Amino acid sequence: MRKIIAQHKRLMGKYSSLPAVDTVQAQAEIALLHSLADVVPQAVGEFCKLPQQIAKANAFPVKAVDRRRWLEFMGYFLDTVTEKSNLPLSGLARANTLQVLRIFSSRIMGQFNPFSLENSATERKYPPTLYLLAPNISAFTARYDLEYSDVARWVYVHEFTHALQAAIAPWVPDFILENTTILFSQNQETESHEALQAKDRLTSVMTILEGHAEYVTDHIDKSVIPGRDEVKEALNHKRTHGHKGEKLLAKLFGFDKKVQQYRQGNHFVATVVDKIGMEGFNRVWESPAMLPSVVELAAPELWIKRVSEI
Repeated sequence: MRKIIAQHKRLMGKYSSLPAVDTVQAQAEIALLHSLADVVPQAVGEFCKLPQQIAKANAFPVKAVDRRRWLEFMGYFLDTVTEKSNLPLSGLARANTLQVLRIFSSRIMGQFNPFSLENSATERKYPPTLYLLAPNISAFTARYDLEYSDVARWVYVHEFTHALQAAIAPWVPDFILENTTILFSQNQETESHEALQAKDRLTSVMTILEGHAEYVTDHIDKSVIPGRDEVKEALNHKRTHGHKGEKLLAKLFGFDKKVQQYRQGNHFVATVVDKIGMEGFNRVWESPAMLPSVVELAAPELWIKRVSEI
């Protein structure tokens, strides 16, 4: 707790035009993040028409962390994924990957990790966890002159939607891992048909995961996120206006594709829900075969027609 509070104060101190965050304020903000566990899960589960999955999703740990702690868990993530996939990752490659993540860590306000992780040094295991980067939420709130509770609620709703996805579709982590393994075990200079198929499957599942979470934050009752419109406007600005160096790195490492996934996935979910309801959309979680193809992502009516015949 003290480390998170200290990073609150250091981070906010970098912006001379912004008020410093004192210990009392930081403690109150972190307490608010944890208190949302009493509000958000029920609202998200009911909106998604998945009330039976609320308890399972709510059982995942929720951690308010600073950037250093989040990067530590990302290190465990890299180690776990490379071990399970049998993909080689040298010490230098691992360090370089973490350095890239460190550069972008100031932009991340929350993350749900669906994988079970392990610290190889201590053999300590960590279950799928919802992370809230408290200092970043505070900095984003101050930078765009928003209400802290609105930003915190938006982040919690978005990430808890991912937790709900993990509860209803436990096959997703292995599906991502299997296709990542196929993709990166191929010759990168000449992609095989198998690698191209794996890339399409990864595009499909990631677009659905992110688009669904985006749709939920956009359409859930405003009593859950009273200042949703202001938060959304600020997020759109954050996603499209960044440091030129950051934007170049984002393009080089594929992080810019996440914004495209938000938009295309959001459109797909909105179209499907409008035509066959949220219960109809939820068929996507039944199995990998129910995921839309890349073609169906762009033409949701084709997916609706296909699943109606199954």
